[in-house]
Amino acid sequence: MAPEAQCFGVACSLNRASSVNLSWLGIVALALGGLSAAYIVWFLLRRPKLSFRIKLELCFALLVVPSLSAVVGNVSNLETTKRVSFCGECHVMTSFVRDARDPKSTLLAASHAHVPAFTDEACYGCHADYGMLGGVTTKLGGMRHVIDFYTGDWTRAGRRPPQLYKPYDTRTCLSCHDPFRAGAPLEHQLHAEKIKTHEISCAADGCHGPPHPPWKPEVVK
Repeated sequence: MAPEAQCFGVACSLNRASSVNLSWLGIVALALGGLSAAYIVWFLLRRPKLSFRIKLELCFALLVVPSLSAVVGNVSNLETTKRVSFCGECHVMTSFVRDARDPKSTLLAASHAHVPAFTDEACYGCHADYGMLGGVTTKLGGMRHVIDFYTGDWTRAGRRPPQLYKPYDTRTCLSCHDPFRAGAPLEHQLHAEKIKTHEISCAADGCHGPPHPPWKPEVVK
């Protein structure tokens, strides 16, 4: 295989990024930053007298507007990281993403990704932690995967494949699905207590799993 094809994960996503898709939040963040920069340039060139009005404008240009730009930009970035395309580019998840997008796949993750309402954010919808601060803890957990990738390449022989660092939270499934609804499988009734105490995972093999096909390190072109 040609040397240029030996490219994995984040490095490849940077090499093959040919375009930047900005959301409206990203455009707002850039506009705010540009507005602040324009005023500072104007101030440095004109050197106006430091009246109360000018001081107030400087306060907005140096503090308020950049802070708003940073907040809006971070919200925009957070929304971007929820997309399946982001997961496929920034993590070594090529085989998982390919299966999720395969209309013929019947695995758990793919069956959810086929639903139009979840197609774009299928990974985040299932892997986001439960609770009010779930989005924050999810992204902090994601950073652990980034560190793990750079400190121990998942593509190295004998290296364990990407996996969750804690048991999958069944409450994520129950937030959409009622296992005890009318017409639910008999197995749900038999294991009702274990389901309620989250002792049994919906995504386990033999239940509704496995969620993904066996992982394999694929070249990201």
